[in-house]
Amino acid sequence: ISFIDQADDNYADVRIMKAYGVDETFSWFMPAAGGSHDVKLGAQYQYGEHYREDQRVTNGRFIFPSDRAFNAADPSTYPERLNVRVPQMVQALSKTHSLGLFVQDKWETTPNLTLTFGLRYDVHVSPVENLWNPFFTDPNEYPVDRNNIQPRVGFAYSMAEGSAVIRGGYGTFYEKQYIDRFEPYILNRPFSTSFIAQFPISDADPGPAAGRLPTDPLLANGPVLNRALVNQLVPPGTMSRNTSTVWLDTPDRILPTQHQVSIGYERQIGPQLSFGADYIHMSNRNMPLRYNLNPGIKANTG
Repeated sequence: ISFIDQADDNYADVRIMKAYGVDETFSWFMPAAGGSHDVKLGAQYQYGEHYREDQRVTNGRFIFPSDRAFNAADPSTYPERLNVRVPQMVQALSKTHSLGLFVQDKWETTPNLTLTFGLRYDVHVSPVENLWNPFFTDPNEYPVDRNNIQPRVGFAYSMAEGSAVIRGGYGTFYEKQYIDRFEPYILNRPFSTSFIAQFPISDADPGPAAGRLPTDPLLANGPVLNRALVNQLVPPGTMSRNTSTVWLDTPDRILPTQHQVSIGYERQIGPQLSFGADYIHMSNRNMPLRYNLNPGIKANTG
C-alpha cells in the first residue's frame, strides 16, 4: 500500500491575481430633438495579470520499498528512488489588456414608443511569448483581434394607457478572454525550463528491495537531498522536452461572439403587482476550442 506521509498533498503553489481598471461615461440629454434623446458615450480600460509560482517537489520526494522507519544500518529502509524539481521552480505571468468604447441613444419618439440604438467596440490584447511555436516566425508575436464592432438595437412600446408594455431587442456581444486561459501556452510549451527529474532515470534502484544499499549517489546517504550534486547533474538552464500535451497559440485566435435576440411583454395587474414574460435566444460563435494537431491513427482494424 502506498501513501503520502505528513501532508495530504505535495503542493507548494502560489497564485496572485491583480486587476486595475478605469472608466468614464458622458451623458447628454436633449429634450427637444424630434423627441427626447438620452445619449451616453464612454470608454473602459482594464489591465489584469495572473502570476503563478509552482515549487512542488523542489525539496525532493524519496520513494521507499517499505513503510518502515529509516535506519542507516538497515539497507532495506533506504530510498530506492528520488523525484526532484530541477533546475528551478515554475514561474508564469499572464497579462491582458481590455479596451472598450461605446455610444448609446435612448430616443423617446412619442410618449408610447422608445427606441434604443447603441454601438460598442472592444479590443482584448493578451500578449503570449510563443517560444518554439511553429505558427509564429517571431516568438514575441501574438494575435490581436481588432474587428469587434457590436451593434445593439431595442424598443419599448407602451399600450393600454400605460398599463402594459411590449419590448424587444437585438445585440452582438464579444466575450473577453479569461486571463488563466493563456497559462497553458506558458506551462505546456514544447520545452520546459522546470521539470521533475527522476533518479535513477530508468527504474528504481534494485538495492533496498533486495536488502542491499542503493548504488545511486543521490540515494547513498538515505533520505537526505544532496542539493550540490543535483545542481551538478542538472545545471541551471537545462531544459526538458515536453513528452506530454503541448499547447500552441495560433495567429487566427479571435474573441468569441454572442448574438442575442429578445422579445417580452409586461402588464400591470394591480397597484403593486405586474406580470412579465420574456423570450431570449442566444447564439454563440467562435467559441475557443483546442484542436489535436497530432491525433493517433490506427495501424489496422484491430
